[in-house]
Amino acid sequence: FNQRISSPLFSRSNGLAERYVQEAKLLLKKCTEGKSDLYLAILHQRNVPRGTLGSPVQRLMSRRTRTLLPTTASSLHPSVQEKVADELQVIRTKNKWYADRRKKSAVDYEEGEEVLYRVEPRNWQPATIIRRGPQPRSFIIEARNGRQYRRNSWFLRKISQEPEHIVPQPINSPSPILRRSARIINPPNRFN
Repeated sequence: FNQRISSPLFSRSNGLAERYVQEAKLLLKKCTEGKSDLYLAILHQRNVPRGTLGSPVQRLMSRRTRTLLPTTASSLHPSVQEKVADELQVIRTKNKWYADRRKKSAVDYEEGEEVLYRVEPRNWQPATIIRRGPQPRSFIIEARNGRQYRRNSWFLRKISQEPEHIVPQPINSPSPILRRSARIINPPNRFN
């Protein structure tokens, strides 16, 4: 088994699984409202082609499965899908290019650096970076209560330091507010 960890309260990190859960819930809702067969709905769901790759059943079994829709017998015969892996790679490369266009470079934290870590959506608390974590962009931090947590860099923020030497700014007296009658009026160029 290959264990892939996703952050709690951050469903974007496990987007593919979250999307399939959303589709399954929608399918369950439609089947209960329409009082139709769930297994038949799943069969139809798997038979629907998606994009240029065909349906999930065609990619897995190299053929369509028999449904209640009338089809020819020749469409149920196996036909090997040759370029599925290549097409998937092209799609992934294109998606990565679009995702990386607006991506910010990862913030790098040093050991012993003071940071803020997110506890709740709008609650940030101070902590100290202990070391890098096992996954990319993850860090082991120690909170003020002494407990250690592993957090992704998305849940960390640098503490803004106040400058030590504050240079006093000269105080400018506000300019008097001009009345309408005291403003300079420039006539348009078309009347010259």
